[in-house]
Amino acid sequence: MIYQKTIANELNISKSLVSDYINGERIIHDNHFYAMIIALRVPTHTQRIWFDILQKNMPDDKGKGTVREQIIRKYLDNCAENSERTVSSCNTELTEAHKKPLTGTRGRNL
Repeated sequence: MIYQKTIANELNISKSLVSDYINGERIIHDNHFYAMIIALRVPTHTQRIWFDILQKNMPDDKGKGTVREQIIRKYLDNCAENSERTVSSCNTELTEAHKKPLTGTRGRNL
């Protein structure tokens, strides 16, 4: 079982914000949504359902996105199968490409 506190630590956000997202009291920010998918290692087919339910677009959906979108998509596409695809490693790759990370950088790997 994964606890809200664990997710909050991984995403570098407050536990109350995680609770608000889960309870539908706040709309989840795209960066937090992507990070949560990566942290929870959600399979691609389930990700697509979540994106549809929340009426969000997959980053780099047409293969013509920005460098940042391409990096995020790479992590989304492989997070369920590749244990090296973590929020922390995604943030590192984004930072090295001089792009904004998904979350603060204190996150740990689940």
